[in-house]
Amino acid sequence: MLKVLLVDDEPYILQGLSVLIDWGKEGFEIVGKAGSAREALEAMRREQPDLVLADIRMPQTSGLDFLEEVRREGISHAFFVMMSGYSDFEYARTALKCGCMDYLLKPISCEELVHVLGKVKVLKEEEKRRERDDSLITKEFFSRNMIALIRGKYDEENMECVRQYLGECHGCRYICVEVNDGAMSATLPREERRRLQKQLYQKCLNELPGEEYRCIFDISVQGENHDVAILYSEELLRAAGGLTEQEYLGRLKERITRGMGFPVRLVAGSKVEGLEQIADSVRTVRMARLLRGLESGEDLEGIEDGDWGLLEKQVDREGVDELVHMVKHNQKEDIAVATEKLYGELYSLESHQVNMVFRYLFIKLLRLATGVDENIDQHEVLRFISRCAFEQTDMEDGGKAMARMLLDYGEYLMQLRRNQSQAVLGQIESDMRANFRENLTLKDMGAKYFINAAYLGQIFKKQYGESFKDRLNRIRMEYAEELLLHTDLKIYEIAEKVGYRDSDYFINRFLAMEGCTPTKFRKQNRQ
Repeated sequence: MLKVLLVDDEPYILQGLSVLIDWGKEGFEIVGKAGSAREALEAMRREQPDLVLADIRMPQTSGLDFLEEVRREGISHAFFVMMSGYSDFEYARTALKCGCMDYLLKPISCEELVHVLGKVKVLKEEEKRRERDDSLITKEFFSRNMIALIRGKYDEENMECVRQYLGECHGCRYICVEVNDGAMSATLPREERRRLQKQLYQKCLNELPGEEYRCIFDISVQGENHDVAILYSEELLRAAGGLTEQEYLGRLKERITRGMGFPVRLVAGSKVEGLEQIADSVRTVRMARLLRGLESGEDLEGIEDGDWGLLEKQVDREGVDELVHMVKHNQKEDIAVATEKLYGELYSLESHQVNMVFRYLFIKLLRLATGVDENIDQHEVLRFISRCAFEQTDMEDGGKAMARMLLDYGEYLMQLRRNQSQAVLGQIESDMRANFRENLTLKDMGAKYFINAAYLGQIFKKQYGESFKDRLNRIRMEYAEELLLHTDLKIYEIAEKVGYRDSDYFINRFLAMEGCTPTKFRKQNRQ
């Protein structure tokens, strides 16, 4: 129903208009009657009518002055129809010039009024269509710029556009909202999955009123995709009034679940400082989704048997296995060709199917590494694969980026076979001597060389007879001794040059290892 406000200083005119026609039958509802421009202004602010029927001649403030004030103050964009008992062309011309859509002479007939209402309905439909079109264009414009941020390939123009709709965002997370039953979602027909995701997206919009641009639907990073996501930031938390982040997200999940009638899962990406780093948060979400279940010992059986049947023979599984074989034997030229062929098969698939294929591939790649060295840190290998997975699964480049990752991985496996766990210690020793000024840790070295940190610590001590930390301190002290003997640098300057920010700590370490202070060492050995 379109809302109508009647304005006339004559009560009997207002009463007559209200019963002149069946307003409901014509698709209208009278939401107010006003006897003056002042009353009408109050009613307009309160009711926000779609149509105003106003007398052009009223005491104090005329209908024309009333219309001008409404437009000038931006109170409403309602359609105006002026009524007058005088056939005055100047009045009509002035009214139309002020934005009045039509002009009726009293006494008003049923036919004339119905005719005007018909015009209003047509204009209102056109207005709604334009608003829908403008909204779609705006959302498409926003989505295009948001995709650039999600991929981490944006410029200042992209960032400025996104900020225009989201404002400044701090402490951001990319949160994927999905049905908490992968089997149900995967086995549904495409149309039903699409309907389900639209319903999920609408529920997210309902739960975040006034934040529609934080709700993302179908921003396709690869092929046809049905993802729903929320751009979370601390600004949402502040508006929630004292909740912790965990409480806020927990309650949001509960409300969405209740609204949907089945369980949903929120996959939260890592927290990043602002929108500039949102691609990093997206990357961790994709890592979690692609490799979900690996840490709990998930096997390939589901993918190899039932799940693969969902692909309807669109992807050659033997071709994927052959690609893994090529990586294992570092067959560089064949890897590029096979990857391009795989991407050709994947291009027409939906995102959950693409994810399944990549998940299968990545599990196979992980097993290649553990087959070479069972002590290798699987978490670090997964991180290496998943860092590549975000950009390397981008369908637009035809597999070139993925091929580069597979070539790198093939080289890594070759290196791993040559080194095994013991031989890599020589490389770590060289790395320590080249970068001892940095804050090196056993965990960093394990991550870099794909070896479990605890296992690396064991073989390091066995090889050198001392811990990694003691070895690093010894290397630093060797260099400190050189500086003490061959330069006139002050003690605190030497401490900084060998990697110690605290000169007192440096002095104590030097004393513990060399049996004297740096100053005494310099004095004794320069004589």
